[in-house]
Amino acid sequence: MKLDAAGLHWRLDSNQVFLNHGSFGAVPLEVEQERRRWLDRIELDPVGFLVEQLPGALGQARGALARFLGAAPAAAEGLAFVPSTTYGLNELISQWQLPEGSRVLLGMDAYNATANIVEFWAEQRGWQVLRAQWPLPLSCCSELLEAYRKELVKGVAFCVFDHITSPTAMWQPLEQLIPLACSHGARVIVDGAHGPGSVPINLSALAALGMEAYVGNLHKWLCCPKGSAFFWVDESLRQQLRPLVISHGANAPAGSEGRFRVEHDWLGTNDPSAVLCLPKVLQLLNLEDPKQQEQLLSERRVVLLKARLALMEALATADQVLLPDQFVASMVAIDLGVCNPESSYKYFRDAGIQIPVIPIKPHCNPERSFLRLSWFSYNTSSDMDLLLKACNCFNLR
Repeated sequence: MKLDAAGLHWRLDSNQVFLNHGSFGAVPLEVEQERRRWLDRIELDPVGFLVEQLPGALGQARGALARFLGAAPAAAEGLAFVPSTTYGLNELISQWQLPEGSRVLLGMDAYNATANIVEFWAEQRGWQVLRAQWPLPLSCCSELLEAYRKELVKGVAFCVFDHITSPTAMWQPLEQLIPLACSHGARVIVDGAHGPGSVPINLSALAALGMEAYVGNLHKWLCCPKGSAFFWVDESLRQQLRPLVISHGANAPAGSEGRFRVEHDWLGTNDPSAVLCLPKVLQLLNLEDPKQQEQLLSERRVVLLKARLALMEALATADQVLLPDQFVASMVAIDLGVCNPESSYKYFRDAGIQIPVIPIKPHCNPERSFLRLSWFSYNTSSDMDLLLKACNCFNLR
């Protein structure tokens, strides 16, 4: 059991250094206890809770989420909980009404599941998938924008932007990318799997720029139990969107909630406790106050930027900063050069460290891999010392 500076307890294995919060997150004991309280309420009166109390409980959780995401009342109407970011993206992309021959744009290191969804429907419906290619190392923001612009001028129907890329941990500048895409006639959705709890988000501001949908996880950087995510959908897109699971909401009275909300609040008899934990999670992580949230995230970035320099020195790659500082959020990627990702990952695991080694094939030539470091409240300087020790010996294997 680990105790962090905020007094939260984590069940993480004391025999390993956990530097991979970005993959699936982790849940503190206090959130597990909150979930247990919700489960006890459900099982005390299953019918009474699921039929009578659940709509109000979901409304409270959704209200907390809307405030956290800076969603004005009108924008908050487009918020719904979903089981995962992958589910939300499947629902959105499968219902795009695009004619055959339409072009869809992804970044070169789009998340594999997201790329698979786009490629699947592109094959089914005759779309063309484009990939923006930027150099790595990336020297400035203009190189990234130019990479997207080169593809947008070809005529793109839809863009899927990663808020933070998974392989290279790049915090992408949505405030510049969304207007760029819209100025070329492209519509925009954002894959925000790593966004909430990792960077400040203002959904109303992003919507005003032209974004039509944002999909994000609650189980990664917000530490809710697994199976908790959300999406926000613009009103114009909301009217045509139906859940992948058709259930009682399809013909239930919509009332003031609207069809979108009613249908997505009931996808069958599922366990709602993970999302119902959200208000308590925001309180425990000190994320209710936007200023406090920005301070916590800023402190995390400072730690990661210092760690990146130390790790690059240990790996003798000090001249290979992958991304400018402005693109670093709650994770940072360090170039390991040309190496076998499986054996490299095993090397760190054998050293007692859980940290991903991610190939970015086939978008780099020669094939390169990246060490992706996540940092969270339970991590300590001794964790970094052990990682530095392993990196010092990495090239001597």
